[in-house]
Amino acid sequence: SLLASLLILFVMMFFIAFFSKYMTRELKHLAGVARAVSRGDYSARVNVPSGTEISELAETFNQMVAQVQQKTAELQNALEILDQAYTRDALTGLPNRNAIRTLSSAEADGSEERKQRAVIFLNIDDFRLINDALGHREGDLVLFELAQKILLAVGDQGVVYRYGGDEFAILTEIQDLQQLKALAERVHQR
Repeated sequence: SLLASLLILFVMMFFIAFFSKYMTRELKHLAGVARAVSRGDYSARVNVPSGTEISELAETFNQMVAQVQQKTAELQNALEILDQAYTRDALTGLPNRNAIRTLSSAEADGSEERKQRAVIFLNIDDFRLINDALGHREGDLVLFELAQKILLAVGDQGVVYRYGGDEFAILTEIQDLQQLKALAERVHQR
């Protein structure tokens, strides 16, 4: 009977060792996937055979990663929408004064290359008279059309910004005074 007890003890130790090795391998795999996810690799998944002791944990973990991936994508999309709202004029679709500030800040902190630029400011004299006479809706249409004409006049020689109500700015890398005057004249002609 001592021999039978030793045999049972040996078999139990064998199963415990085998099970421990299996569990350790599966848990190390889970830990590796968790590290990958923590680095932002949301495509990483735990792959273990179904019906095992750890498969339910793996399935739940994979569902959690899928949800984190979805929420991260939603947050990224929301950030892009907020960035657009912050740096784009809703009426004209042009970059706005915040876009100029963002560019200036990026150049100041070194994340963007500093470039020499010229700025042409446009102010529509007495624009409020259009709003007063025709209404704000028509005034908005006039501003939109004006923005389109300025864009056409500037072409690829600069970037047009809606600076404020009836103000526009053109940032250009043109340094030659005669070329700047020609650009300003082209915009004025439109």
